[in-house]
Amino acid sequence: MSVRYAVRMQVLATGERFSLLINLRAIPVFDFTAFTLSECRHVNRASATLEQVARSCKV
Repeated sequence: MSVRYAVRMQVLATGERFSLLINLRAIPVFDFTAFTLSECRHVNRASATLEQVARSCKV
């Protein structure tokens, strides 16, 4: 079984941490990013929670 996605923790210039689900070419997966921005981040979820969401979507 090959690994198709990975989770990367991106630290922005403001110090905010944001988890990205990336594909084999290190390009963020758009649908996952839109989901986390619209459903998880706006309710002030912690960065560790967003990372767990990313890891669960990786499967």
